[in-house]
Amino acid sequence: MKIEHLVILLPCQSLEDFQLDRNVRESEQILAAWAALWHPAVLKAAGKIPTWAPAEDPPHDLTGYLVMLPDSAANLVAQEWMLVAEDLECRIVGELRHRDEFVDAALAALDEPPPEFDPALVGDFYALGFGYLLVELLTRQLRYMSNLDEETFRKETLSAVEALYEGDVENARVRLQAAFDLLHEAREYFYPVEAHLLDLTLVARSTIGAALRAELASPEPTNLLLSAEVLEEMARREPETLTALLDALKDGSAAVVGGEFCERPFPLMPPEAILRQLQRGLAVYEKYLAQRPKCFARRQFGLSPRLPQILEKLQFTGALHFTLDDGSFPVGNQSRVLWQGFGAGAVEAVGRIPLDATQADAFLRFPENLGDWMDLDHAATVVLAHWPGQSSPWYHDLKRIADYTTVVGSFTTIANYFEETGYCSQQVGYTADQYRSPYLLQAVRAGRGDPISRWVRYYRRRAKLEAAENLDALAVLVAGKKGADQAMASSSENLADRKEQIEEQIEDLLLSSAESGEETATRDASLAEQLDSLLDVATRRLAASLSGQTTSEKGVLAVNPWSFAERRQVDISSLGRSPDVVEPVRAVDELANAALVDIPPMGFSWVGPGSGKTPATENAPSKRSWLRRKPAVEPPMAEELTLRNEFFEVKFDEHTGAIRSVFDYRTRGARLAQQLALRTPRGGPGDPGDDRHYSIMAADEIRIVSTGPMVAEMLCRGRLVDQQNHRLAGYQQTTRIRRGSRIIELLIDFDVDRMPQGNPWSSYYGMRLAWGDATANLYRSVNMANVPTEAVQIEAPHFVDIRSGESRTTVLAGGLPYHRRFGLRKLDTLLIVPGETARSFRLGIGIDVAHPMSAAIGFLSPEPMVAEVPAPPLPTGWLFHVGARNVIVTHWEPLLEGNRVVGVCGRLLETDGRRTRCPLRSFRPIAEAHRIVPATEPPPAVPVDGDTANVILDAHEWAEVELRFGG
Repeated sequence: MKIEHLVILLPCQSLEDFQLDRNVRESEQILAAWAALWHPAVLKAAGKIPTWAPAEDPPHDLTGYLVMLPDSAANLVAQEWMLVAEDLECRIVGELRHRDEFVDAALAALDEPPPEFDPALVGDFYALGFGYLLVELLTRQLRYMSNLDEETFRKETLSAVEALYEGDVENARVRLQAAFDLLHEAREYFYPVEAHLLDLTLVARSTIGAALRAELASPEPTNLLLSAEVLEEMARREPETLTALLDALKDGSAAVVGGEFCERPFPLMPPEAILRQLQRGLAVYEKYLAQRPKCFARRQFGLSPRLPQILEKLQFTGALHFTLDDGSFPVGNQSRVLWQGFGAGAVEAVGRIPLDATQADAFLRFPENLGDWMDLDHAATVVLAHWPGQSSPWYHDLKRIADYTTVVGSFTTIANYFEETGYCSQQVGYTADQYRSPYLLQAVRAGRGDPISRWVRYYRRRAKLEAAENLDALAVLVAGKKGADQAMASSSENLADRKEQIEEQIEDLLLSSAESGEETATRDASLAEQLDSLLDVATRRLAASLSGQTTSEKGVLAVNPWSFAERRQVDISSLGRSPDVVEPVRAVDELANAALVDIPPMGFSWVGPGSGKTPATENAPSKRSWLRRKPAVEPPMAEELTLRNEFFEVKFDEHTGAIRSVFDYRTRGARLAQQLALRTPRGGPGDPGDDRHYSIMAADEIRIVSTGPMVAEMLCRGRLVDQQNHRLAGYQQTTRIRRGSRIIELLIDFDVDRMPQGNPWSSYYGMRLAWGDATANLYRSVNMANVPTEAVQIEAPHFVDIRSGESRTTVLAGGLPYHRRFGLRKLDTLLIVPGETARSFRLGIGIDVAHPMSAAIGFLSPEPMVAEVPAPPLPTGWLFHVGARNVIVTHWEPLLEGNRVVGVCGRLLETDGRRTRCPLRSFRPIAEAHRIVPATEPPPAVPVDGDTANVILDAHEWAEVELRFGG
């Protein structure tokens, strides 16, 4: 039977009501069936171009018909029609899925087998058919009627078929070009807006071979999402691919997007770690490509409001504001926006979520998506993402269409995209709560070891490394030159030569698939030894730099690497006599061989042997002693079920061992309560979190460990039991308070019998807090910024701050990143989830801590000190002073000319979210100061007054300032 008609039955009455949002199988069947009708042999046999018909109202005279029947339409076709079609020997092709299957079936229906054609030209006919369908659907999507010159389009298409059969390939392409031009004219008539197609090729270690080289050989522009780590692997293992990449970059057919060395969990990391990871990556790009990405991008979740400021600092001109794995992030209605995060930093960004180029449903929805974006978007943009060598036929059809016309958009590199388009003055500043990472759930599902405690180790290691870096910088600044003594000149102990390697180890251990086993334990021990050595060397260097005189009297030098003051307990066992209680010593506990010492920011305090005499006091007896008031007797720091100091009082429950209440001396009523529990939900992750889902604490022992006078401790030991009194775990909690400190320190140990199971956000061992004020607001740390939060699943490795009126209760997390809020008055800090091996934890609860970020850093910080140190010229002093307590210095670095110190460079971070005037004082006079702003000449000057530079910081700004010394 001769074929005279080509038709596909569709599950709709008109193209206006054709549902494009379908599953992958249905979408692939529809597109494959349509494409098969555009094979040149099928077109030649029919002498017509294909049409479509409603499945519920198919053609009745079926003589000479070749019908494509995808499953979604077959379900709507009447059984009687199918019987008639069989009687008339109508050729129906259905119950298939892939394009090749439909094409083979269509060709088998022909009277004669087709000749061998150039596969590229056959592909062009498929692309023409796909383009025709896209334009027809796009026309309806934009609420227009078709304006295509159907008759001329038919003639040009069939002329291309005839030319192909005659072997005139060049003429066939000319006729195809004419047909594509008619599609373009039809679309231009009703909507003359150009669309931009960004092809994003994802590159991993496993895809840097032949498949990637084939992608790079294509003339169509592509963008490679390529990390520096994978680029380094490419250079080592696949030099041919690197050569192909360099050639593609040179001719402009490819662009690289990325930026970091390897993808790290940025939302949970401090700004310095993010900056160094990007700097390390950019150095690798420069090394192998002689250029660096201008557009930041990453595949795994890792977006944060801190990023725009850092990207601007590193002179990125754009960013892709999306990721391709789990997690959630905000999406706007414009493809191109100005993305503003913390502070004044901003970067232009593409915010259009990519379509999966391997899935047919993305291409069936293509007209709908493109229509919406052309209708509403200032720069209509479609992003397609795929791995090398992995894509669908319709992705290649789209590329072939782009070779002939821009009817559905033109492929471009990201660099050209930012040059050719503009954003519509839409500046977006998304809040931290609009980003939610999948890290905890991913780690548990993947079976990674220690999904929680690895973060504690990470932050403790970083605190020790940064303390060593700061102390080393201070030692150089005090000495006035680098290599001032033999110790500082020793290359084996030069921190600057070793810190990059150590920091890489810290990052590698954070991302390791498991934190267990002999090999990892060896790495942990080695890293701990290196960090201790660095800190000790840096501390001794600073001590040596501060010793300006030789004296037989020696004492303990306590140093403070941070830009905020610390009150610290100092070991005085090396002293022959207890020190006098004079500045900087606040109190002495001879039994514990400890002194309470105040240490200025970026400074030191020296504690030497005392005079042996009782120091004079304000209450010393006078001749008129009868007029003297009787000195007040301070209550003990510890007594039965109670701990107290000058700021608060902690009461314990005699039955559970939990903290029943915390009182301050300014307000009435209990501030909060604390307990430990295993949570075992019954209603899944959305349950309300009432007490039925938690274990019960049962105390076996409560006793006082220390009564003061500087430190008081209460130990509570017991069991966690379920509602039927079955033991789930043993617990021990030591609660410690210090004289002069607003922090309650909690040392928690578990002996687990039953591990949590399932969703880690719903089943865990945790510390629970409850407070009385339902109107309290929660704040949390995000990349060292203090921001308000209304999230339920809270990620905050530094702190969570509970604010009620003038009262502030701060959970000092010590690197524990995951917290969950229930209702208005409860918060859980997650300690043990599936896969967690740690059983000991340390947290703090701050009572009315004014600046939680400083308290959180201090809580994580080591306490560097050196014994047997000669007395410096002054017993206490500071080297740099930051005049705004909501500002911390994240990095110090001496400015050198040769070996001579001429100034210092520091990065200042505003933490509390308010514009601030920050006087930055130096121990040496300042000749000039300026900000370091990329591509700004001359750099903006900072006003200087003697030894003070007055820096103005915006809310959450992270600024780099350079001070040059006078004289």
